[in-house]
Amino acid sequence: MGEIAGADEIKKAYRNLAFRYHPDRNAGSEEMMKTINEAYAVLSNPDKKNEYDSLRQQYGPSARTSSGNIIPIRTSSEIPI
Repeated sequence: MGEIAGADEIKKAYRNLAFRYHPDRNAGSEEMMKTINEAYAVLSNPDKKNEYDSLRQQYGPSARTSSGNIIPIRTSSEIPI
């Protein structure tokens, strides 16, 4: 998902991943579902997404939010859509 992804594209990708990795469908996928939900919480909020994009450009994979949380950066090859 790129920086220019719109809200509809983000929501569609989230729903696809949530359906695929939901723990009721795939035993043992709780951590992946947690990661997906955390990513959606950031990417679906325009302010948080702007902060994420800015930190990602500046610091790469070690980017942190203003509250000190690490922002997991995954490439499309790490999470199959």
